[in-house]
Amino acid sequence: MNIQALETILTEQKDSFNLVAEEKSSRTDIPDEQVMIHPHLFTIDHENRPVNVFADKAIDLQTETKMVEFFNIEADYLLTNRFLELIATRGIYTKEKEELELLDKVDLYTDDGYHLDTTQTKILFNDPDLKSETKNKFKIIGNQTTRVYSAMGDSTSDGFEISNGGTIIRLTGRTTIIFNGQKGDKE
Repeated sequence: MNIQALETILTEQKDSFNLVAEEKSSRTDIPDEQVMIHPHLFTIDHENRPVNVFADKAIDLQTETKMVEFFNIEADYLLTNRFLELIATRGIYTKEKEELELLDKVDLYTDDGYHLDTTQTKILFNDPDLKSETKNKFKIIGNQTTRVYSAMGDSTSDGFEISNGGTIIRLTGRTTIIFNGQKGDKE
């Protein structure tokens, strides 16, 4: 197989993007793998709320469906009445499913002081399980051990789900919660 120089072009489409390779020359010092350095994915969800994903690099995965792997991710998501920031070691965006799966080390911060720490999270931009009349069709879920830190206390659970426009954080599975006592509280 001849190694050919490739130029990566970012093409914008509705709610997604593609990495496209075009043959530019027959140089042999260019690697086969297409890598985008410091990519920025900007999209809007079905409610026209902005989603920004920044990463150190992205690789177009050679699969039957359109998938892109991101490394060292920082993302922000403006929800109905909440702002979320996500930081992850890596993630995979799947165009067909309209989801971004964050992997390895994932930290999620809310603007009202919650910090979730886990190893796997999926952002479903168009959750197929929600009814079509449901206004907020996105969901953020995780099914690995999740630790939540807040001013009220700390908890550990088997997973979590954020729904209803970001207004509900539900801990799933076996859950342990330790509440912080307020000054003046009696034991």
